[in-house]
Amino acid sequence: MLSLHDPEATALLASLKWDGALLSASGDYLQVVDANVGFNKVDPMVQRKIDYRVDLHNPNEGQVVVAVRYLNQSPSQLEPCIQGAKERLTYEEGMVGCYWDYVRFYVPEGSQLLETERAPLSSGSLLDRHGFAPLGDAGPDSGPAEKGKTAFGFFFVVPPGEARDVQLRWQLPQRIVYHDQDGFHYRLTVQKQSGTPAIPLRVMVDLPPGAQVVEAVPQPAGVQDGAISFDLSLATDQQIEIVFRW
Repeated sequence: MLSLHDPEATALLASLKWDGALLSASGDYLQVVDANVGFNKVDPMVQRKIDYRVDLHNPNEGQVVVAVRYLNQSPSQLEPCIQGAKERLTYEEGMVGCYWDYVRFYVPEGSQLLETERAPLSSGSLLDRHGFAPLGDAGPDSGPAEKGKTAFGFFFVVPPGEARDVQLRWQLPQRIVYHDQDGFHYRLTVQKQSGTPAIPLRVMVDLPPGAQVVEAVPQPAGVQDGAISFDLSLATDQQIEIVFRW
């Protein structure tokens, strides 16, 4: 990711998508952005996979359930997770330990959060230890819109040798699905976070009862009982488009 003060160079980087900016994408959108806030280098030990399911039974009131699994492959430890810096830690030593993550789900502006897990903050977190946790839990927060996107944030920890599933559900804005003479159009853009490995991505789209698929790109992994599934990889940005009649 490059950022320069020169306007012409900045425009060139943006045209090449080298600036890491949020994409301007029509239709549905997702970017999962992880920030390691654990004062370590555990990210290479964390495996992720993303499941994204869209309910279009009513195309004007689409809902999404997204689940991200985090598996911390660091060797298990008996010590509790304490968020903070350790003295004289080598890079290799910093690659194993607890994974403290602040994840943001960037979604279309106007999306409304409906449901998410809520869990007590870890007693080892800086928020808890220094009394900056008036909410009493690690539920999601949302900030101001950025480039036509809303962000839902979530803070959690994954101890070594353990896995954690983070799941959210939200209502999509009405403009996501549009209709023309060819039928109903649903398009999803999933943007890869810069610098991350190829994360497995599974997308499932539930169409209205009786809907007929006109076109689906890329080739679906399966179509059954009105549900279309795609098995993809976030080695690069991914885009799905479905045209159906109903």
